[in-house]
Amino acid sequence: MTERTPTDSFHTIHGLRLHVTCWPGEGDPILLLHATGFHARCWDEVVRRLPGRPVFAVDLPCHGGSDAVRPPPGWDETSEMITELVRELDLRNITAAGHSFGGHILVQVAARETDRFNSLLLLDPVIPPPEFLPLWQAAGSFEPVSRRRNVWASPEEMEEAFRTRIPYDTWQPEVLRDYCQYGLVKDEGADHYRLACPPDCEAAVYGNIGAQTVYELLPRVTVPVRIIRARGRRADDRLHDFRPSPTWAELASKLPDATDVQLAEQDHFFPMSDPGLVAEALGEMMTTAY
Repeated sequence: MTERTPTDSFHTIHGLRLHVTCWPGEGDPILLLHATGFHARCWDEVVRRLPGRPVFAVDLPCHGGSDAVRPPPGWDETSEMITELVRELDLRNITAAGHSFGGHILVQVAARETDRFNSLLLLDPVIPPPEFLPLWQAAGSFEPVSRRRNVWASPEEMEEAFRTRIPYDTWQPEVLRDYCQYGLVKDEGADHYRLACPPDCEAAVYGNIGAQTVYELLPRVTVPVRIIRARGRRADDRLHDFRPSPTWAELASKLPDATDVQLAEQDHFFPMSDPGLVAEALGEMMTTAY
């Protein structure tokens, strides 16, 4: 495993400050986009297992060290912001991975800047069957998300509380530790921590899922794409249970050069429970054609 010390950079896009964690390295860059409610440092255990390429992990708006605003930018505006960020960083020959919401955003970015990308790894991207989107929104609000506990005495308290809770109980311990350590912020003078992604902002991001733009952009993503999907929905899964895969089973057929595999025993959070699997897939994409 490769141990590298990351650095932080900040970039103002559309009036919001975006935070990027950068790991130094040699060669072509790797770009990583996280899921809703997560942050850039959730990728640490993946990065440790990668060859020494430069890595750029972005905190999406309202997450991690990036600015949180209400309402948060919609999915299409977020993709425009990350597209501008990639241009500002002047990243080229990119191998990129996006998990969940990050996978959706990555597809839009790659469609707009295809020449900058070598390949994409989509980890259970939130690109569901087109007819599912209005059903999702019509089913009700994401109020339970907005009621998540926001204040914690310490990252350690949060980690201990989540250790045996679904879905965190299947995560690699180091990933859970990073999730808690970097997912909390402490205001100056405060004696407590709060979530870097405020619960009401997280709920609002989920509520923006109705954006249809991604479907018309799929034919423009001409680079090789590998899709890894989690298990399908089961009869006893609730509508807003985030463990089943949200990904359209036919997505690969809608992209010019894509392959697809489903991990029938893994849930949507497999990048947290098995970061080695993600690192291995990225390593293959950097060294082999498929």
